[in-house]
Amino acid sequence: MLDAGTGTQSARWIAGLTSTRWTAVSADAGHLAETRDAVSSKIRAVDRLIVGNWSDANFLANDVFDTVLAEYLLGAIEGYAPYFQYQLFARLRPHVGLRILFSRRFPSTHDLGWINRQLADSRALINLLPENQLARVLSEQAVTLRQRAAEIVERDGHLAHGQHYLIAAEPI
Repeated sequence: MLDAGTGTQSARWIAGLTSTRWTAVSADAGHLAETRDAVSSKIRAVDRLIVGNWSDANFLANDVFDTVLAEYLLGAIEGYAPYFQYQLFARLRPHVGLRILFSRRFPSTHDLGWINRQLADSRALINLLPENQLARVLSEQAVTLRQRAAEIVERDGHLAHGQHYLIAAEPI
């Protein structure tokens, strides 16, 4: 099984499945370290957590999998391979040849930790801006967004935004 854009949620799910081996990929070494920590007790010698970018044509070039999970990959890839979304599934296609049987959508929910990580990423980018006034305004907006998100999480238990997709397929 290939987790093409891993994170703590998908890695925990995969690590709990019955499988012969799995490979989890992230373009962010820090994020991959968090993921490794989250599943450290379930990683087997045959399982792999790899830093890599799907825009690199040689990355995992000869690996083929029975199952490919791209849970958050399509949305997240923009930050690591800008403008690559349209090429992503063509890039993943050689790693499995399949016919889609069914697909389902599930709501995507986030806790305050996820929100804080997203805002930390944005703060890092804001700090790179040469324009101080713009950086100040964006920083203030990030604080406001965090406060609003915290209120929603306190009220609802999570922030609901977006969808997760499950696609079942079989070899052609």
